[in-house]
Amino acid sequence: MRRTVNRRIRLVLVWILVFCMLPAMTGHAAAQYVSDGMIHEEGYIVIGSSHAVLAGYAMEQRTDEYHKVIGLEGVYYTKTAVTEAGRTGTKAMEKDFEMSGNLFFVCEGLIIDATNRQATKEYIYSDGKGKCGEGVQTIHRVMDANPNIKHWNIISYQGAAQAAKGRQDIADYYVSSYRNWMEYEFPDADCYFLSHSLITKIYRGKRNLDLFNRTLEQAFPDQYMDYTAYFKERYPSGMSDPTEKGDAVHWSAETYAGMITDVIRRIQERRAECMEQQNPVKITPVVCVLYTNETTVIKRKPHAGAEIVVAGCDAGLPIQVTGVADTGFYEIALNGELFYVEINGLSEGVIK
Repeated sequence: MRRTVNRRIRLVLVWILVFCMLPAMTGHAAAQYVSDGMIHEEGYIVIGSSHAVLAGYAMEQRTDEYHKVIGLEGVYYTKTAVTEAGRTGTKAMEKDFEMSGNLFFVCEGLIIDATNRQATKEYIYSDGKGKCGEGVQTIHRVMDANPNIKHWNIISYQGAAQAAKGRQDIADYYVSSYRNWMEYEFPDADCYFLSHSLITKIYRGKRNLDLFNRTLEQAFPDQYMDYTAYFKERYPSGMSDPTEKGDAVHWSAETYAGMITDVIRRIQERRAECMEQQNPVKITPVVCVLYTNETTVIKRKPHAGAEIVVAGCDAGLPIQVTGVADTGFYEIALNGELFYVEINGLSEGVIK
């Protein structure tokens, strides 16, 4: 009995530590989601608990001066603090913040406090009849605020705390709600469900840790994305090594940013394959030589989200062009294989 009580006390202390180690945040700031006015073929919404909040912070460091996410094609992310009105003298506290672009992170504010409602299973609930949790409501709010985005991809990284309970009824609760996401809440969007890598210290000694992930994988084989190996590769000792960064639950900013980047890249590849199947690319044969320039990017397929083979090369290199695709790409021949470059990525003459 005493051992059980002590274990519970330790668990409470760990969660208190977790909340204290999150980035400095002010009380119950609200997230506002606004449109950047640009037309985007794809949009991405990440929903989760503290992992998603920290991933949102991490991705701020992955954008360039134009708010484009580095390493991803056509993805923009802006998170701007809205300062409290009327404050003078000392730096104003962050009261609210805005997100815009075509990448969004769902959170109820900059703070995760003791109530931690984002970590509850009710947050992602949907009964398929109109009743849903706060997280689902916020996803709708993001989509409604951005009619300029043609297609949505919803990425759920929620449920790490619930997975630790190792209960089948909880896993089934998520499956039921996610089915309602796909059939009722967001029928025109693509939904993806990320695995939870429960290898950190806080989960040790828990039973049936794999139950939650395996239930999602079996229910949604085409939507489930397993990142277990991704985290084990980066944290082979599960953060038990004191030299590793992070607390008892969370990963480093670099790890979060890398994961989100990889998820979106995989989604883009799937979308490119889907679009190619639905609308086969028409290529008009041509024979000419064009030259690389400062924007040349060589891709595997003639689509914006296709795999990048060469991210950049020296300007002025001659390229054999064999066709023009109706998606706005040149078909090129390199080393006996066919690749693709956007129209503005090749020039008629050497640019001096």
